[in-house]
Amino acid sequence: NKRNVLGKALYLVRIPTMTLEEFANGAAQSDILTLEETRSIFLWYTAANKPQLEFPLIKRKGLAPQRCHRFQSSAYRSNQWRYRGRCDSIQFAVDKRIFIAGLGLYGSSCGKAEYSVKIELKRQGVVLAQNLTKFVSDGCSNTFSVRFEHPVQVEQDTFYTVSAILDGNELSYF
Repeated sequence: NKRNVLGKALYLVRIPTMTLEEFANGAAQSDILTLEETRSIFLWYTAANKPQLEFPLIKRKGLAPQRCHRFQSSAYRSNQWRYRGRCDSIQFAVDKRIFIAGLGLYGSSCGKAEYSVKIELKRQGVVLAQNLTKFVSDGCSNTFSVRFEHPVQVEQDTFYTVSAILDGNELSYF
């Protein structure tokens, strides 16, 4: 029985930090929780008068995000760019395992502009993650975050390629 194997460790699982849908489609159907625990957790999600739960209610803090920059700033003339619909990519390797959540992309220096973007992370030509989405820049010199659906694990001493293809009416930064 899985519940017996888990013992008291079951009550270290942060079930209430899941979404209601994740709980209903996962833990509630796992046959690990008792019917009373399942009922109490459903009430905790939905009722105004919430029952007391034995599970931790606070989400994990997770890893602190770190940023690395291709350019020191967009203010230097040498950092001007023009996409023209082509793929812009960087090949890189890291000296310890990391997780890549997404890319920071520059927008137009000419004011507000909307872009369609495709970002990809590849290892040896195999796509590990991609996202097709849109973002709006406001003409400032900051980067705009475009994220993958989930952070992707990148192993040390292995080459990866990250790429972006933008489409929009203002595809340059000067």
